[in-house]
Amino acid sequence: MRSAIFQAAALTLSGLVLLALSPASAAAAESTSYELPDATHAGPLAIARDGTAWFVPSRGSDWDGRDYAIVGNVAADGTVSERRVAGFSIVSGIAASPGGAIWVSGFRGSYEHKLFQIGRLSSAGELLRRYPVGRGQGSIRSMSVSAGAVWLIRQGFSPRRFFTRIERIAIASGKLRHFSLPPDCHASALAVAPDGTPWFLQKCGGFRGEGTASRTSIIRIEAGGKLVRRRIAPQDYPVALAVGQDGTVWFGSWRYYQPSRIGRLTPTGKLAEFPIPKGSPYSIAVGSEGRLWFASSLRGYFRGVTSIGTGGQLGDPVCADPTCTLEPNDLTRGPDGTIWYGLRAPNYNTGGGSSGIFIEEQIGNEAGFLGRLGR
Repeated sequence: MRSAIFQAAALTLSGLVLLALSPASAAAAESTSYELPDATHAGPLAIARDGTAWFVPSRGSDWDGRDYAIVGNVAADGTVSERRVAGFSIVSGIAASPGGAIWVSGFRGSYEHKLFQIGRLSSAGELLRRYPVGRGQGSIRSMSVSAGAVWLIRQGFSPRRFFTRIERIAIASGKLRHFSLPPDCHASALAVAPDGTPWFLQKCGGFRGEGTASRTSIIRIEAGGKLVRRRIAPQDYPVALAVGQDGTVWFGSWRYYQPSRIGRLTPTGKLAEFPIPKGSPYSIAVGSEGRLWFASSLRGYFRGVTSIGTGGQLGDPVCADPTCTLEPNDLTRGPDGTIWYGLRAPNYNTGGGSSGIFIEEQIGNEAGFLGRLGR
């Protein structure tokens, strides 16, 4: 297999397939895929203003590198390349600002003694500025960037307690502000609206299948720091959040032994939730037409993407790649309204055990792909 360290890999344009959506989807979509190096798959994604797709690589066991502070990109001219981010031991997250600047999150130090930090990258991937955001155990779980601040969900733990909190870092000054959550409450996803308002999902209690006993909310943080809650159905777990250009807030939730659901809260305060029996709520993105896109089952596996309108109208699933054999993940909207995602081969082994582990290792060592839906 080819080495995946700091090399510019040849981009394979798998082809363009024009796929007609249902009338509810209002438009046709082109599915395009780009091949990545062996043992490299795309994790979190962020699309820059110039159309460059940046991603955090997920590596297979055949990767012969030892540095995990790396970001990859697919440039507008089709070149696939990687760059190490100076000053980080691990890069785990990536996001784009409204202006298209790329930000990364992660830490430096050891797993036992972490200094959490975020950083802004140049268009070439060089670190322009680094901001510290605390020390300790845990991880940064979500990152979203507004015009003047970076918002995070950070989880941590100590011998005495486990905590989740929202953090705001002012871009100009680097000042850090914490928004602590009540005991037994956890934030699972965060997104910033076009007007700069941050939203996040919170679940309190009921984490072991006792969904009806939990208190689940979608929350906005007002300019003065006030947290305004809107209760949503006590799903077993809310997992994804996205905000459209019109201010509609979308969220995805999964449930035990029942269909997952997509919900939306309009700017006028109208809340609704819709079942998606053949959809996955774990990764969502709002397209240029204002519909929400998510992975869906196609030919028995999650090889498609589909959309839903604010009234709950589902579009027909379309293949996530031109071959219709790969599964999408980490859906992300680009500045031009196109939907980007990582692609990997599905694991057809349903029995688990050692065979399933072996197949997962094989898939991890294959070349991954980046996918794009839209012209």
